[in-house]
Amino acid sequence: MDDKNITIDIDPVPTVPNLTVITLQESLDLPSSKYVDEIVLPVIEKGESNIILDLRYLEYISSIGIMSLTHYHSLLKDKKRSLKIIKPPEPIYDTFAVFGIAKKIDIYDTVPEAVSSFR
Repeated sequence: MDDKNITIDIDPVPTVPNLTVITLQESLDLPSSKYVDEIVLPVIEKGESNIILDLRYLEYISSIGIMSLTHYHSLLKDKKRSLKIIKPPEPIYDTFAVFGIAKKIDIYDTVPEAVSSFR
């Protein structure tokens, strides 16, 4: 994953059925978003899972990365499922506000808060 500048962890939430937490670290740009798509899209397509994207450790996001997030949100919405985000660092969160992500996708400060929203 060195050439993609991103680390991805995928963890089901044992206390809430059909809920997966996906943690992204480092950069979400053109090369890494293609890699993230290879991991995340199958989770969206084949599962019945709602998704929490933990972006607390994201250092950079490009416009392509933002498009990926909105695409995941749309796909899940079409399947009557949800995408929720754990608040990224302030500069990235400010970018979300500019692009309207903060109005479209529920954003939480912590994973437990987001998990509780599914109960």
